[in-house]
Amino acid sequence: MERTGIVRAYPDAWRGRVTSLAGVVTLDLARQATTVGLSAASLERVYFPLLAMLDGRCGQGRLIAALAGVPGAGKSTVGAILQHVAGVLWGPGRFVLVAMDGWHLPNAVLDQRTTRSVDGRTISLRQRKGGPESYDVPALAEALGRLRRGDAVCRLPAYSRALHDPVAEAVEVPVSTRIVLVEGNFLLSVDSPWDAVSRLLDVRCFLVADPNEARRRVLARHVRGGSREEQAVAKYETNDRLNTDAVLATRCQAEVIIRTDGPDMGVRVRGST
Repeated sequence: MERTGIVRAYPDAWRGRVTSLAGVVTLDLARQATTVGLSAASLERVYFPLLAMLDGRCGQGRLIAALAGVPGAGKSTVGAILQHVAGVLWGPGRFVLVAMDGWHLPNAVLDQRTTRSVDGRTISLRQRKGGPESYDVPALAEALGRLRRGDAVCRLPAYSRALHDPVAEAVEVPVSTRIVLVEGNFLLSVDSPWDAVSRLLDVRCFLVADPNEARRRVLARHVRGGSREEQAVAKYETNDRLNTDAVLATRCQAEVIIRTDGPDMGVRVRGST
């Protein structure tokens, strides 16, 4: 059993912002405007405490935090909400969200490369899109190195679910940014080549999700992307399920565990009492 302590503290001044922040908000998720609900309980138990904790760990420099979780866990939504709330509390630019999916290899590259299926067959790397081998990991590590230095504006890629490809220089991180939150599946992995990424992180967070709900979200995403229902299920079983297992194996590397719904909603830090 994980030994964790619940993080509840945040500045008293933020309490007066709960009413104005709670409600329906429109966020940019993978270059698409998406409407989500933001409850008072989630602000008080998740988003305020997490932002306060990250801000408290900044010290004099910039903090690079990771938000990992299985496909469909809601990482993009949680990250976008954090950026929205931070913008209201602190003003724009102090907290910036960066999505790991911006470093997806383009489809044109995936179509030219091959990998092995679980049964040993040679398949197109496009069939494992979203798997750990379908990313430009050295480029991601290089970008994190520039973000850590913080001595120049960084312009970074973002993934577009409309184009199904990354878009160059879609995210700007100004020098004034204190917290960069990177969200993605494999950020906590200590296996090569992903260890070059995980060693650059200051805080490692893992978003816990109900496995059935995560699967439902992934299937719905595939259908929105143009797949028929049976195709979506096949994609999940031959790709997303493998990625889910790989991500779950990295949960032990996280020091911060986040739940955004249910009776256990909150932020917990390993080893705390």
